[in-house]
Amino acid sequence: MVTERFPLANALLEVLQDIATNATTESLLDTCADHRSAHPEIVDGLVKEFLCVLREVKTRDASVRPPAIKADTTVTAAQKADVSKASSAIEDIALLSPRGKFSVFCLEDKFVLRNKTIDLELPYASVARVLVLEKPKDAQGTCYIMLHLETDSPLQHGKQKLSSVLFQTKASAQLDIQHPVNPEERLRGPAGVVLCQLFGYTLNKPPETSNPKYFCAAKGGHALSATYKVNPGLIFPLRSGLAFVERPSLLIVASEVACVELGRAHGVSTTFDLTITMRDGNVHEFAMLPREDLEPLNEYLARRKFFTQPEGSEEE
Repeated sequence: MVTERFPLANALLEVLQDIATNATTESLLDTCADHRSAHPEIVDGLVKEFLCVLREVKTRDASVRPPAIKADTTVTAAQKADVSKASSAIEDIALLSPRGKFSVFCLEDKFVLRNKTIDLELPYASVARVLVLEKPKDAQGTCYIMLHLETDSPLQHGKQKLSSVLFQTKASAQLDIQHPVNPEERLRGPAGVVLCQLFGYTLNKPPETSNPKYFCAAKGGHALSATYKVNPGLIFPLRSGLAFVERPSLLIVASEVACVELGRAHGVSTTFDLTITMRDGNVHEFAMLPREDLEPLNEYLARRKFFTQPEGSEEE
């Protein structure tokens, strides 16, 4: 046990329990990062013990807390939104989250995503970030545009809660739509460019793009391949955190990360694993990352000041 190997952990365990219960983890983790160079073993032991406590508290609370009544933001076909005053509209554009072809209508304070059976309303205020992610070495010039939503404002789609809306465009795709602010003008050009312009005018948020300043893969491009659960996809290390596409589409915000662990990092395998523990106790596990991208990813994690837990420090 960590408490047996590190006597200080036992003395501070009550403090960790209190911090975990109140979910105020940031001060503890920042303090640990400051002292890690002087006392690496003690700090790593304390952080590990804290993460275990955090998960236990989260599990315990979930078991005793009555289920919350969630507001269903889904609008059925019988309750079609009034889009007659839409300032701009896009017909039948491909979305990966929610999956399918949707028409997008821009109203005064929200988007309406409409397909043949359902309308989904997305308030502008619920969009936290706009991400523009170019698929590396893709002959079709695939570009993903992600609308990352505020944590407390997921999009309810049937039984799913979506943390983002993900558009996919190709280099050859063109759009010609009415300007959402100046009715006498139009937005024309490559679909990815027009979408960015549209979101810039409606959301007033500059897009964040993949950038070699933060990450450059060993074979070029600004993403590395990975598997999330059983789904192959791409990880884009960004200024704000780590984005993953396509299923599920998500952004792991750097400021919400408690600890990162690189699995099989010192072995002879051609791949390694990435486990990210969030401050709220949730865990994201990625597998099959190319070994040639281990060093660039390590440099990114160090530059963004992620707290990296040593491999193999988990209890058996």
